[in-house]
Amino acid sequence: MTGAWFKVGDRRYPLAELRNIRTVQGPRGDLTASAGVLAGVVAIVIDQVGERLGPDAWVVPWPY
Repeated sequence: MTGAWFKVGDRRYPLAELRNIRTVQGPRGDLTASAGVLAGVVAIVIDQVGERLGPDAWVVPWPY
């Protein structure tokens, strides 16, 4: 047995005793879902603005 441990929360599991390990994913939080929706909306807005302004608006700097 080695001195290596896998710690989850307050529990420790010796690595030598771990067998048949699997990964799972819990439910996503509200913030994650909201951020995904917001990122999609921002991408659509950028696409629509770019289409209306044309390719020159993306290359030529704004006049100051």
